[in-house]
Amino acid sequence: MKEGTSEPLAPPSGIGSGPKKRRGLWLLVPTAIVLVVLGFNWISLYQPARSALSEDIRNQSAEVAVYHRWGISPKEIVFDLRGVSGTVSRADVTRMLFQVAEAFENREYDWVILAYKGEARLKIRGSHFQEIGHEVSFQNPIYLMRKLPQNVYELDGSPAFSSYTGGWLGVLGAEMDDLNELHDRWWLDEALH
Repeated sequence: MKEGTSEPLAPPSGIGSGPKKRRGLWLLVPTAIVLVVLGFNWISLYQPARSALSEDIRNQSAEVAVYHRWGISPKEIVFDLRGVSGTVSRADVTRMLFQVAEAFENREYDWVILAYKGEARLKIRGSHFQEIGHEVSFQNPIYLMRKLPQNVYELDGSPAFSSYTGGWLGVLGAEMDDLNELHDRWWLDEALH
């Protein structure tokens, strides 16, 4: 207190406000990190994929997001089918995957995760994804579709489907059955329920 008064002395400037300032900084740092990660994904993956898909009007019946796995993994990306309308077919989703592969044909990844509504289901080797991107402009799309399942893996890295030998008609039938099962396991079974 001041002499001769009953008023308490005010604390010196800066005392008492320090912990509040530090708390504010601790909130600022994680917020800044989240914004940097979101911006990184938006600029490097989401926007280029969205641009590639928007060129084809048939892609309006599905919502796709492409981002780095866990938001930061530079060698793994996620092709996340977020939503589909009742008119989306397996061929539509395959076409969208191929269009994104073509847009990213010059990028190297270890894995491309196939997810539905944020849940990882299966994965493709990045080298095969890049191969699709290089070939989609000139290769027969049926050939690319047939070869896709034998290049799909479980999340633990084990092959999800077989590769076949024998007569071309039997092999073609088995490969197309696997393509249908791939889509069922990836998104279709859940989308129908």
